[in-house]
Amino acid sequence: MRNGKILLQVVTLLLLMVLISSGCNVGLVDLSATQTAVAETALAQKATQTALEQTQTAVAATQTAMSFTVTPAATPAQAEPAATPTPPTVVESETVALITYHDRYGTAMDDGGNWLLRQEPNLSNCGRFALQHLDNGRVALVTCHNRYVTASREGNTDLDWALRQETALSPCGQFTLRDLGHGGFAFETCAHRYFTALDGNRSPELQWVVIARTEGLSYWEGFTLQYH
Repeated sequence: MRNGKILLQVVTLLLLMVLISSGCNVGLVDLSATQTAVAETALAQKATQTALEQTQTAVAATQTAMSFTVTPAATPAQAEPAATPTPPTVVESETVALITYHDRYGTAMDDGGNWLLRQEPNLSNCGRFALQHLDNGRVALVTCHNRYVTASREGNTDLDWALRQETALSPCGQFTLRDLGHGGFAFETCAHRYFTALDGNRSPELQWVVIARTEGLSYWEGFTLQYH
């Protein structure tokens, strides 16, 4: 339809020019107005085409955005479960009694004695321990109750640091045996502390108890191993 109007206007312009050339009384104003209308029509057609091109470009961009596929975020890799440490193997076992600085025998109490180790003046069956040499270079002490002597890793009082007996062997049930010479030995624990034989000048719950609190070696940290 727009092209038809333009053609009509062009024909009209040509007729005017013919009329003028033929001497007809057609004003220059009319001719100028016709030319202006033709020019405006051409500009309008060009603006329409530009708008159409812009619309087509916007539609194409929208289609491109809609067709864009969002890649889902990768699922974080699951952490591998920590490997269960392999328990040490017993290389050798021998029966020993622990004689303290106070010339008493370290003895394993039962549940009525809170599974503590106390020093008794006489050797009994529970004053004998199975000294197990482990393949990791440490030793374990198994009591007459078939439990493992076990040290604390932390504590605030002497009673917190008292040696006890546990049903299973743990890292704190494995000790480094230090040779002090002259038949004396010290037991170093998982907390890098040493067995200590307390004396009888304590509160009742701590009298003659063996604890593992001190970080230094002195007389009370030395034990004589009596083999049986």
